[in-house]
Amino acid sequence: MASPIQTHFFDNCSELQVCIYFQMVFSMMFNAFLFAFFFAGLSRCNNRGWQIIFSDKAIIRRDPHTGRYSFHVQVYDADCSHPLVEAHVRFYAIRRRFSVTGSSVTSPSSMFLQHHNLKFDPMRITNPDDELGAFMFASVPHSVSHHIDAYSPILPPSRRGAYEDGKIHIHSGFVCDSAGLNLREMDSLVGNRAGLQCTVCGETYTTTQNLVRHIRSCQFDEERDNYPIKGSHRELDVASIISDVSKDPMSHQQRNGTFPSMNEAATNGNANSEQWYDDFREYLTTSNIEILCVFEAIEPLFSGTFQSIQSYTIEDISFGGDFAPCMLYGEENTKTRGWWRNLVFNHKNDNIAARVDLDRFHEIIH
Repeated sequence: MASPIQTHFFDNCSELQVCIYFQMVFSMMFNAFLFAFFFAGLSRCNNRGWQIIFSDKAIIRRDPHTGRYSFHVQVYDADCSHPLVEAHVRFYAIRRRFSVTGSSVTSPSSMFLQHHNLKFDPMRITNPDDELGAFMFASVPHSVSHHIDAYSPILPPSRRGAYEDGKIHIHSGFVCDSAGLNLREMDSLVGNRAGLQCTVCGETYTTTQNLVRHIRSCQFDEERDNYPIKGSHRELDVASIISDVSKDPMSHQQRNGTFPSMNEAATNGNANSEQWYDDFREYLTTSNIEILCVFEAIEPLFSGTFQSIQSYTIEDISFGGDFAPCMLYGEENTKTRGWWRNLVFNHKNDNIAARVDLDRFHEIIH
């Protein structure tokens, strides 16, 4: 009687067992590779950046309330049905300088051109605040702004000697050294850091008003106690400190130690706006400055990070004005929306809707 044999275990063929083992390992690795390959292809978020809309024009304008100048760009995510995660934005000022025989020139026309230096200067953002990461909700149009202060890379060199909107000279000794850091005057104005210092006692202050009050208070005490003039606060002349770079009608009040209100400051500075705009045009043109706006966010469906980049040159900058209102809010025709959208998106109110008018998104009003 014949006995059963165990041929399916390949007892006498170890080579076949090894082949089957490696074939199974290779099959599993190949399947994992194919799955990862297709998933990586599906999760690529580079194309998501095409749905980020930047305004055709950037704006450099003067704030009518504070009298300060700022740079603005409007950004919007067209796919508002899938809000982006941790959307944030950055500004860079690109300056191109050409080196000829060891010297630096601003024109590439020379036949001895050797090197091309490309410098990216970060531009601090005030809205949204880059101290908090410059995060924004891109599903609605958002105006991103940069305050053009004494530390701004796009401030004309003829204006860089003026700190705190021209109240005090930046090299007078009363302005704290930036030590090469990218600072903002706004941080000093709101008390986040001390931007001014007394050259006599070394006490630091946030605004020129506080510094002047300190000097006048110390002068009053020192005159009462008959302190020597040399080496004391009595030696300081407030008028010479705060009026060297101030050429507008505010100077007389500043020399007396008093400062106008915001509305008075804005009214007095209107006459100088065109001169400022001319200085900006000349500097941006001669220095060949290009401003780069980098938008970065996480796509919510596949959790991939993507970037969208837009650049602005002097031809793309409007001086004065503001972006036109482009949000529409009112009744929506329910016939244009099918029943399936009501079911999927769970609309609670069929008559009210907020929409973006893209026809006015790029419009600038003066």
